[in-house]
Amino acid sequence: EIPLVADGVHLGALALYQPTAGHAWSPRLVGRLGAAGELIAGAMARSRAVRAMRAGEELNRAVLSSLSAEIAILDRDGTIIRVNDAWRDFARVPDDRESFVGKSYLDECRRAEARGCEEALDVRRGIEAVLERRAWPFRFEYHWSSPMQRWCEVRVDRLEHELGGAIVTHLDITERRLAEVRAEETRRQ
Repeated sequence: EIPLVADGVHLGALALYQPTAGHAWSPRLVGRLGAAGELIAGAMARSRAVRAMRAGEELNRAVLSSLSAEIAILDRDGTIIRVNDAWRDFARVPDDRESFVGKSYLDECRRAEARGCEEALDVRRGIEAVLERRAWPFRFEYHWSSPMQRWCEVRVDRLEHELGGAIVTHLDITERRLAEVRAEETRRQ
């Protein structure tokens, strides 16, 4: 019986049977079987690690997909590396395409700035501050009225990852704003 151990963890044993009990195992064969046991243990450990990594990735995707707010994850340069389903729906992009993935969120802000959108400048500066670790978190509310009045909030949080990055969340805060307007109207009356 050869123990299967990888990184100090006992994974099992390789049990061998010799049909002719009268013959002893040669030292050379025992050495080779020991080496084979190490290879098998290493392969088992890698397989377990890959399964655990896949399970973690599936959980991350499920959590991201379950969130109702539009979410984009940026790398440290501001490039979108992942979006959730709500982001795709908001952007009206089919499921088979990774909407905006691989594109620079900061460049999108710059394009909006060039079209005269003042809010885009504030959002870009806020995202840059979070990415550069000068600020955290960043929040910005904006309003638009096409085709109907809506208020949104952009939240930018630091991605706690060794390579840096940020999480950009777009929240529809229209109901909250309308409730505030109604409360203000009630106070005035």
